[in-house]
Amino acid sequence: MSGSFGKVKRKHFNEEINFNKSLKHPINQIAEILPETYTKNMFLSEFQRLFPYQWNIIVERQQTYQEKDKHLYEVKKIKNRYNIKNAEEYFLTIPQVKQIFSGQRLKKHKENYTASKSELKKIALEKKRSIKNSVIEERIRKAKRYTQEIDPEYLNIYLEAYHKTGITTEEKLEILVELKKFDTEKIVRFFRKINDSERNDTIRNLAFKHLQNYGHYVKLRKKFKGKIKTYQTETASLSYKKPIDLYNDLVKKNVQLKKKYDIFISHSIKNKEYVERFISFFNQYNKVCYCDWIMDQDYLKREYTSEYTKQVLKFRMEQSKALVFLKTQDSIDSEWVDFELNYFETLKKPIYIIESYEDLIEAFSYKK
Repeated sequence: MSGSFGKVKRKHFNEEINFNKSLKHPINQIAEILPETYTKNMFLSEFQRLFPYQWNIIVERQQTYQEKDKHLYEVKKIKNRYNIKNAEEYFLTIPQVKQIFSGQRLKKHKENYTASKSELKKIALEKKRSIKNSVIEERIRKAKRYTQEIDPEYLNIYLEAYHKTGITTEEKLEILVELKKFDTEKIVRFFRKINDSERNDTIRNLAFKHLQNYGHYVKLRKKFKGKIKTYQTETASLSYKKPIDLYNDLVKKNVQLKKKYDIFISHSIKNKEYVERFISFFNQYNKVCYCDWIMDQDYLKREYTSEYTKQVLKFRMEQSKALVFLKTQDSIDSEWVDFELNYFETLKKPIYIIESYEDLIEAFSYKK
């Protein structure tokens, strides 16, 4: 037991060394713009302001290891394997940061300090970071563009199904593709668990890239040692999926039929930006939305549109509590919107006609 414990500690120590190295350049840049006298709080504040993405990674990393410590204690009664500090404490104990606050470094900085040079460096760094932070923010925004920040109850079915005996690589892939549509703490934790423990290379790499693209902390997991088993190198793809495949799943009453939606958004595909804004609004109130090109994007591709597409949409409307009709000239001219409105009327469930974001707020005055 002690040997295993020591091995884990060593791995964590090595990971921490590499993680600290990744922060070396940002820390040096902050050190160059400090005033003549500076404090730890001042240094931390400047790092958070100019390197918000890197700071978020630090926060998530510390939280991840704190959760691991908690889990180890609850399950195996192992105390403080990682002995993790909070993000602020951790940052200030990074060797490079500690060195910046050593007596010798403080003295040297004061002796060489020139206000004009420091100000010019600060202005240049602020400009540089503004551009880079905007690039990072836009990259993450694009990656998360069609996600919802909510945990529908039916996701628990997917989470449980992933660990069922006999599940195939393709079925695992299908589950992860579904989970990628949501960005919440529960889903992030699940993807981290897959990245840490999944032995199939394709699935593990998918989990790693997903977390990385969404701007979350994730540690690159090395390949498992030992003899390679067939299931570790199996590949899978959902590229062949069509409306008929989803229709058959719904008819068979598999997990697809267990989904429930608060809002079915009836709209024209030409009004995508409005739809994204509406979904964000409903997510604030813990409401999950159905939009075909978001929730069923892997099946309802435009090039495969058929009668089965209509049948799938009927199922999805039956699974929805209400329909929001985004009324624009484009949607008025849409035969698909006309079909959705007519069918939803037969379900005797609420239909809301929305022409603007202001209408949306007025019609759905949820209390947080």
